[in-house]
Amino acid sequence: MSCHADVHSKSKTKTQKTEALLRIVEKNVNAIDIHPFASFLTTLNVLFAVLPSYVQARANDPEFVMEFNVFAWDTLDPPTKQSTQPSLFARMNARSQRGEHDYERYRTVMDERFDRVLGNPPWGGVLKGSLAPVYDVARKKTFKKLYESAAQGKYDVYALFMERSLDLLRAGGSFALITQATWIEKDWAAGLRALLASESTIDWIVDLNPFVQLFFKAMNAPCITVVQAGTPANGHRVGAILSAKPKHLSEKKREQRQLGVAATLREVAAALPHSTSSVTRDFATGVLVDQDILRAEARGRWNLARNPNKKVASTHWHSAGELLEVRQGVTPGNALAARGESR
Repeated sequence: MSCHADVHSKSKTKTQKTEALLRIVEKNVNAIDIHPFASFLTTLNVLFAVLPSYVQARANDPEFVMEFNVFAWDTLDPPTKQSTQPSLFARMNARSQRGEHDYERYRTVMDERFDRVLGNPPWGGVLKGSLAPVYDVARKKTFKKLYESAAQGKYDVYALFMERSLDLLRAGGSFALITQATWIEKDWAAGLRALLASESTIDWIVDLNPFVQLFFKAMNAPCITVVQAGTPANGHRVGAILSAKPKHLSEKKREQRQLGVAATLREVAAALPHSTSSVTRDFATGVLVDQDILRAEARGRWNLARNPNKKVASTHWHSAGELLEVRQGVTPGNALAARGESR
């Protein structure tokens, strides 16, 4: 790529080129996971990807060493600015020294901002006892201060990662996260919707709800959200891809079904920017939604399936709760009527 043209300069030897490429990987690929074993496996995966080049570099220069930026840490906890002072025991203990060294590296990495942030963050409500991903009272208070937009009400922990990911991006950078789709419609996510619609450019929201078992097994209502740091240009439209359950994939093998779904989604994504209204391919329908509308509707549920022929009830109509006699055990409300959605 042109951004790395200097690496392929004719003045460099083959060994110099190899080492330069490895240094690019070392600097530009970063990964964080709270589970130490997951971080260890990620380190191995990155190592295996560059192993032939690494072996060649070591053969030519036995002193050549790489340090992969893969850390066992809680992404939601920004590192402190103050350097820790290791005890005498720690200074004499190689493992403790290594931990201190890794922490300083992690802190340096987190001082940077990134072009791309990718992930499949954990999900789960925060108010479900000790089995919840966040149940400690002190951590809940900390998160409310750190993530004012996402940590509202009975929020889902994945929302914090969405706000955190936006914070990690440099101007023009993008995050792409696989999460549940509940942030699009739940009351607790109103602040998150307002944040993303006002202070970022939402490029894509891809509904994968029919493919829970095909791709994710335990995940509910999955979707992919792609967001770019920076306020949107005037008239920016969000690409929303909505999925129905496909019929023709049922008899194919699992991997074939996965590849088929991915290919269809890519086809819709490629065609949608050139469309004036919507694009349909097999099970997937893509629509373009004005981000200005989403910003205006951020405090309510987003309707990504924009249908110009949809009939919306007048706010002057009476609600069912007003017309029907109240029965014991039934609590009528006028939330729908207040939004002009009574049927």
